Amino acid sequence: MVYTMPDVGKGVGGGIQKKPMAKAPNMWLSYVEVDSVKRTIAKAARRGAQIIVDYQPIPGMGALGIFLDPSGAPLGLFEVTKNPAAKKKTAKKPAAKKARK
Repeated sequence: MVYTMPDVGKGVGGGIQKKPMAKAPNMWLSYVEVDSVKRTIAKAARRGAQIIVDYQPIPGMGALGIFLDPSGAPLGLFEVTKNPAAKKKTAKKPAAKKARK
């Protein structure tokens, strides 16, 4: 499936795709950026939300989740991948020169 992501500059942005299923309604789905999709989905569920996508990792980007609030309104969550701490590089010692005879 083709998913087009317009460049919106800073922020989560959005995407455009064809319906994933023939009977799916036409709709917009807003996403908000959160620190943790897992924690936010759990909090939404405790408050009566219907979880549609619990936690879906997106390699190299982050993760998403989707729920319906108690009134039925959908909301998407997006968690940006945190850059792992840079590993310290160890300097390599130059190879010892062989003595000439």
